[in-house]
Amino acid sequence: MNQDNLRLKSDRRSYDKAPRLQGSVLILMDMQVPYQDGEFVLRMLELAKKWKVKQGISGGDFFNQAAFSIFTNDPMESIWKTEAEKAKEVATVMVKYVPDWTFIMGNHDALLLRKLAEQLDHKDLMRLASMPTRVEATDYYWCIVVDPQGNEWRITHPRNISMIPGRVPQRLAEKYHQNIVSGHGHLVGLSPDSSGEFLCIDCGICCDPLKLDYPTKRDSLRPVMAQGAVILKEVDGKIYPYHILPQWADWDALGRLYR
Repeated sequence: MNQDNLRLKSDRRSYDKAPRLQGSVLILMDMQVPYQDGEFVLRMLELAKKWKVKQGISGGDFFNQAAFSIFTNDPMESIWKTEAEKAKEVATVMVKYVPDWTFIMGNHDALLLRKLAEQLDHKDLMRLASMPTRVEATDYYWCIVVDPQGNEWRITHPRNISMIPGRVPQRLAEKYHQNIVSGHGHLVGLSPDSSGEFLCIDCGICCDPLKLDYPTKRDSLRPVMAQGAVILKEVDGKIYPYHILPQWADWDALGRLYR
């Protein structure tokens, strides 16, 4: 390489190192601790254990972090130390059932880091909250799950939201040419993309909507928040998606499925 090439070469890093996981995985989106729906989360953890799922993904917004939001909150809802203590309790139960976790970033998770001018990262946040060592954090808002046949699933907490369930994961599938499991929008939807080649899942939330003040104390035109979670189960080298909505789940039948 001549001197001109050396001078022109950028020494900045490329952002192409998002986590890649293989095999079955449990996906829990938008828990917003301390507002998690503990009953629903426990049912998903128990189901994952019955299906011998060993790894999980927290798909963003594991923390709520009202203390660092630009929006006003009840002072008693804004004590970060109390939230961090609860987050540790929740994560300790999660690793009891599913031992290895990847936590991708969500907009709520990033609130404290932005207040600190990004001088700390997502891993630092986990250390501040004394999270279990089996929890790995990434600053990416997405990760990839792949099976031996090369099918790729993009698990993402995107920038965009829509009032139309399923719209955001559909557009993401068309952009990235991958199957999509999407959070952040707090809605539920499942459909192929326009090509029919990729599956698009609007996952739904794992928090309890009735514990969140902003959608319940003031009316809006947005759809009602919907709960859901996903298990990607690898069978004979191929991943099969199970989008589970608590109010329509036959938990006993699901528990017997892969025993």
